[in-house]
Amino acid sequence: MDVRIVLNDRRKFVGILSILLVGGFLAVSLISYRVAHDSISEQIAVDTLPLTSDNIYSEIQRDLLRTSSLFHQSPGRDSPAWRRV
Repeated sequence: MDVRIVLNDRRKFVGILSILLVGGFLAVSLISYRVAHDSISEQIAVDTLPLTSDNIYSEIQRDLLRTSSLFHQSPGRDSPAWRRV
């Protein structure tokens, strides 16, 4: 009878220890995920998005300047447009 009690106690101990280990690993994994998620979100908000908006602004400004310069160029008398007339 003592052997059954010892084996039963050992199984309980192993079961409780297993549950605690699995619960601990899950908790550490969830905390690690949350910290990584917050860190990446902050990095995107602080570093990447301002660079993206600066790039978009630069592209729009460059396109506007290119378009503006095309409208301000007038054909001279020696240009092919004047020769056709």
